Amino acid sequence: MKPLVFGEVLFDTFPDGKKILGGAPFNVAWNLHKFGMKPVFVSCIGDDEDGNTVIRTMESAGMNTSSVKVLQDYPTGRVSVGFRNSQPEYTIEENQAYDYIEPAVSVDAAPVICHGTLALRTDFNRDSLYSMKALSGAPTFVDLNLRDPHWNEELIKSVLGLSTYVKMSEEELTVSAKLSGIETGNILKTARQLFDNYNLSVLYITSGEEGAFAVTESDMYMEKPDGAIEIEDTVGAGDAFTSVAVMGMLKGWSMESILRRAVQFSAGVCTIRGATTESIEFYDYYLRGWND
Repeated sequence: MKPLVFGEVLFDTFPDGKKILGGAPFNVAWNLHKFGMKPVFVSCIGDDEDGNTVIRTMESAGMNTSSVKVLQDYPTGRVSVGFRNSQPEYTIEENQAYDYIEPAVSVDAAPVICHGTLALRTDFNRDSLYSMKALSGAPTFVDLNLRDPHWNEELIKSVLGLSTYVKMSEEELTVSAKLSGIETGNILKTARQLFDNYNLSVLYITSGEEGAFAVTESDMYMEKPDGAIEIEDTVGAGDAFTSVAVMGMLKGWSMESILRRAVQFSAGVCTIRGATTESIEFYDYYLRGWND
């Protein structure tokens, strides 16, 4: 099973000058790879030192780099990360290499196409993604990443209308519901109506320290974290959740197991600096508990 992950790869730069390789789709692909899922990551980098670092890092980890293209005219993506009340804030540069991603050469065997919304800020990328969807016929898993000003009403409605599985935060649920003319007084009713409006298979809603819940055709599932954790930062927590949700869907886990494990891993990522780690032990810790 080789899930196809489409979207940005970039460097998060922190106030202390530290740079961490990231980008929501890259984080998802990295986590999936560390969990043994062999994803195909589709993106673009610049012909620069940051781009070289991306390739070296992926190759060192044993990841597939065949669908990461090098562009001469655009730099490898960068984002400045700041914090307010322990929550990350992002300054996202434009005209980056990941804004011009070409379709993967072969997509017909992809069991799922996973992507976010930031990379879809360009017509070029929307055309690339939609062509891959049409060619593959694979179900799609979208993780809404509403980063102002890089989205609009038309984009969100289009993405939701073409998706099979959707993950979003409570805040993004409120925004999506209002754009779709859905009342937002009761979060559970709002999620159910959004699910029905777009004919989804699963809708995941993350609620930070409160955990997450999932809406399916027949039921609704809720999961809270096991207990208090020592938070380093919350960068990549949503990407961690998406990674496990995608893996669980491909492995045929029950919805209860997917939700519980996604919340567990998301909380675990909050205990490390940044969205990912090269530590094999970190991922093995969770895999050992998910052997059923």
